[in-house]
Amino acid sequence: MITEETAHTDKESVEAFNPNDDAPEAEPRLYELGYHIVPTVGEEGIGAEVTLVKDELEKLGGLVVSDEMPRVVRLAFPIAFVPAFKRGAETRVQYASAYFGWIKFKMPPANIAAFRAALAANEKVLRFLITHATLTKPIMAPRTMAFLSRTSASQRGDEPRERRATLPSLKEEDIDKTIEGLVVE
Repeated sequence: MITEETAHTDKESVEAFNPNDDAPEAEPRLYELGYHIVPTVGEEGIGAEVTLVKDELEKLGGLVVSDEMPRVVRLAFPIAFVPAFKRGAETRVQYASAYFGWIKFKMPPANIAAFRAALAANEKVLRFLITHATLTKPIMAPRTMAFLSRTSASQRGDEPRERRATLPSLKEEDIDKTIEGLVVE
């Protein structure tokens, strides 16, 4: 049963992804690009390929918000790829690994189609996906609680109070003698 309240909520969610937002005067939106670059590029060429992608993004009015340098990942399944310069020919290359990276960026919605076309024309980009993104705070790594660590109290220096009280206290003269014995002139 659709109530007036749910109909209103559905209308708001439809307006959030209004296809008419591609108007030139629309303000830039936040997107995220996830991409795979062919492994034949190698470690030494990956920086140049990322620069080409970012240059194309900036040429179309985009602004990089954050990114991660691509790293080699094993693909879940081999991807058959026909390079752009050989399209039309039946030449396919199978890749079992690729360089995966991502870029979070702002761009006017009207320019997304051109950016997508530029990525599709790049023969080094194996696959890519552009999605709407939201600004999020980075997730902090979980901290290990002191009582959960595997080191014993004596290894951490956390000795029980009653044991600390029974330790002999050193006098200032004893400390000076110990220091003089350690210092070699």
